[in-house]
Amino acid sequence: MTRVVLKGLAGRKLRTALTALAIVLGVAMVSGAYVFTDRIDKAIDTLFSGAYLGADAVISGNDIVQSSASGEATVPAELLATIAELPEVETASGGIVDVARLLDQHGTPISTRGSAVGVSVDASPSARRFNPLTLSAGRWPSQPREIAIDGGTAEKHGFDVGDTIGVAARGPVRQFTIAGIAEFVGLRSTGQVTLAIFDLPTAQEVFDKPGQVDEILVAAADGVTQEKLVEQLQSIVPPGAEVVTGPAQVKAEASHTDKQVAIIQKVLLAFGGIAVFV
Repeated sequence: MTRVVLKGLAGRKLRTALTALAIVLGVAMVSGAYVFTDRIDKAIDTLFSGAYLGADAVISGNDIVQSSASGEATVPAELLATIAELPEVETASGGIVDVARLLDQHGTPISTRGSAVGVSVDASPSARRFNPLTLSAGRWPSQPREIAIDGGTAEKHGFDVGDTIGVAARGPVRQFTIAGIAEFVGLRSTGQVTLAIFDLPTAQEVFDKPGQVDEILVAAADGVTQEKLVEQLQSIVPPGAEVVTGPAQVKAEASHTDKQVAIIQKVLLAFGGIAVFV
């Protein structure tokens, strides 16, 4: 029987080679799909864990104030002063998280809309615990036309401290001077994600959110549990604000992104299955 099979294969060399190739490609695509999506999941988990590092509670906008440009709910920045006065609070910091596309030297967007992140950074010593980024060169932006970018973008596209880079966010493209190069703590590479980092006043201007922040990170005072802190914050924030613990925020953000990654995985597996079937 074995001899007959081998003889049949030898008589149809092209068909045998193509069948073997289809199987190899199919298995490679299936394996690659799992490896690729697993790496994305790990990177995302690290990003979210680092983003809320040091936050015992997170306040985010639900329907407090609607940004006229983005339609996304934001939180009044003046709420920070009220929160800082609470005896249950050690420190608090407000920030902006939005979409900002970095442009290369030819004016072409470096990343797609979904992976082009724009954030504000609070460089004050009291807010250092909330900052998941670390500088590899230069300093944090502190002026209206200054920006910090991620190390991957700087290396791949030849940007350095002192160079000018274009940013597309709200309105026309703006030019910024690179004040620093930053990296995400615990993550060697952000993959295809680019980071445009501003100081808070500049971020509020760039994203048309005057007097607003997207979220407020709060650290509890000694002896105060996260649950107790959340309970206290819920009693003072305006109606419609969402207050959750830091770990709960990480879980919610990661869960939302995991669904998107699962869709990508299914598409890749479908192609792999088709290749094996053929």
